[in-house]
Amino acid sequence: MKLVFASGNTHKVEEVRAVLPKHIEVLSLKDIGFTGDIPETQPTIPGNAHQKARFLVRIPRNGRLSFWNISRK
Repeated sequence: MKLVFASGNTHKVEEVRAVLPKHIEVLSLKDIGFTGDIPETQPTIPGNAHQKARFLVRIPRNGRLSFWNISRK
């Protein structure tokens, strides 16, 4: 299973990789070739997480990955 962690912060991505089971491959935005900015305009951390997940689901992927939005609002 692959999980895209919607953060440009390399340290955060490494922290998530360290706590998840090895069969879950944690991908960073850089790993999927995304170099843009994702809006964070919500007033809460969960709101911003949901916004990022919804944003990533909508970007073109050229068939490389299928995204499922697993955020909760």
